[in-house]
Amino acid sequence: MTINEIMEIFSNPETIHSLSFGEKLLGVGFTMVLGMGITFISLVILKGVMEVMTRVLVEKKKPVAVAETAATPPQTEVQEVEEPHNDEAVIAAITVALSAKLKTPMSNIVIRNIRKVGGSKNSWNHVGIIEQMNSRL
Repeated sequence: MTINEIMEIFSNPETIHSLSFGEKLLGVGFTMVLGMGITFISLVILKGVMEVMTRVLVEKKKPVAVAETAATPPQTEVQEVEEPHNDEAVIAAITVALSAKLKTPMSNIVIRNIRKVGGSKNSWNHVGIIEQMNSRL
């Protein structure tokens, strides 16, 4: 018997009992391979569609030019400190952090003044933390 004949017999529940054990095993194996193959092909197609959608819909980040970032420093609320900190270790740490963040050599960064920024948490941050904590209770 061919696979097509066995599958035709499988389609009728009353005639399944007429098959031998080997034919039943062959039919079950073919059904399993066919189901797994269809599932695998469907998943590959789904992954391909997702890749295409990701490339089409996601905006690519443009690299920020070093000159633009150096020219426009971020505006933050600043508190003046009575005693300026001129500790060389602090300046070196800030320089390294800026260099890593901006992806520019340390020689391009000049720190002229260090001022303490007021408050470690703003009110939006505080409200967000409280909402997260309350949602878990």
